[in-house]
Amino acid sequence: SKRYILAQSFYILGYWFFNFYQISQSSFSFWISAGLVLDIFLLIFLFVIFILSISVGTTALVSRAYGAHDIAEAVQATAQSIVIALTIGVSLALVAVLISPFIIVLSTRAPEVLVLGEPYLRIYAFYLIPFSVINIVNAAFRAIGDAKTPLLVVASMTAVNVIGDYTLVFGNWPVAGLGVKGIANRGKQT
Repeated sequence: SKRYILAQSFYILGYWFFNFYQISQSSFSFWISAGLVLDIFLLIFLFVIFILSISVGTTALVSRAYGAHDIAEAVQATAQSIVIALTIGVSLALVAVLISPFIIVLSTRAPEVLVLGEPYLRIYAFYLIPFSVINIVNAAFRAIGDAKTPLLVVASMTAVNVIGDYTLVFGNWPVAGLGVKGIANRGKQT
């Protein structure tokens, strides 16, 4: 179980490094790419903390109910957590879209990063909605002792993300190259 959770973490970390690599391979300089990825990652990470805190609560409630053999309570806790996570995911996405012009300026003054960062954050913010649901469902699976299913979900998402990133960033068939916007758009599609 611990090795599945560790593997899942490595998939996610590897995906962020892959994003950085793809941005740096496009027409942007290395330091602009590094600034964009780090600035946006830190901002998104603050939003993700809210969603992950709900998944921790979900794990506690579902595992307690499952351990007491109260499947109805476990299902109800999962359903309530999904509703709360969706509400927070939509709220955070809307907040990120509304404040994107202002929040990027707080983390950097580099014009190259500002030009890329605002649309990236605006598009990527909608990724918070499916991300919230996936985290809750994965937490519920782990709470009942199934860490393999969340690992397979994350591995599948990572594979789709890597293929989608490459296609959307570099302009391979069937879509034109979107650069940084391609990475953000692909995120909300998985």
